[in-house]
Amino acid sequence: MTVDQLLAEPSTRTASLSGYVDRPIADLVARFADPRIDGVISAAIRVALGDSGAALIAARADTAVWVSSGTVRTTVRWHAIDQDGHPVEGAATISLLVVQSGDDAITELLVSVPVTDETAGITTAVTRRIIDELAQRL
Repeated sequence: MTVDQLLAEPSTRTASLSGYVDRPIADLVARFADPRIDGVISAAIRVALGDSGAALIAARADTAVWVSSGTVRTTVRWHAIDQDGHPVEGAATISLLVVQSGDDAITELLVSVPVTDETAGITTAVTRRIIDELAQRL
């Protein structure tokens, strides 16, 4: 590969954004285990897309997996049509992290999504709206 080819390829990095839910992690794990979670996530994405011209076709969450006593991770995959009518597929990792346990439990939703330099602004803005909407629905 030449230097020109390397410079022409978009660089990809991971953007991570957080939201918080005033519920214990076990409650959220149960919500993610419910088959209706795909509809909840899809609805949050549709609201976040708003009148952008893009249309969500489907979103699906993989089985949530405990990776430690206070961390659960799942991957969400989606298929959409962009404003120009082109199919778009993507995936993000959602980590559920215990912030505070007990009677006043708080769980963090840490969403990590790949972005390129060209898409970072719009991707993080839409992801922020998705997290806010999802946190309300959970």
